Amino acid sequence: MNEISIARFVQLLKITFPPVLPSTNEDLLHYGHIKGWLEDQDERFCNNILTRQSAARILHLFMKVELALPDLKDISAANILADLYTCHTCVNHIAQIFLRGIMKAEILERDGKEYTIFNQLASLSEEGAAITIKQLEKITKGKFPAIPQ
Repeated sequence: MNEISIARFVQLLKITFPPVLPSTNEDLLHYGHIKGWLEDQDERFCNNILTRQSAARILHLFMKVELALPDLKDISAANILADLYTCHTCVNHIAQIFLRGIMKAEILERDGKEYTIFNQLASLSEEGAAITIKQLEKITKGKFPAIPQ
């Protein structure tokens, strides 16, 4: 699998959403951190491999901050994910991204039973990352808020 780094994921966001992100030469990782859709660890350790959990967090915060998309009010349908509450901080990020169809669940078979999981700590491939960003682009239908200059 061709794993993707956090820095490359942010570059893909820039390529996909150029009207939303600043066109200046400002460091995009720092910009995302200041705006609140990246965390300090994302900026400092930007060459780390991107996990599905981190991708969900970044995409959820990006869509709220940069795309002005409100959260879905009822996330109870995400309870089909057996691992939803593995990270209590990540529940809303994962639920919002999963319920919008931006990232899909996986089926895990264990002891003769099937479980639907998000598989939070699995790494994301560059192809998988591109697909998730395209899904986000698709649900926004090309309508972005104006960028303050």
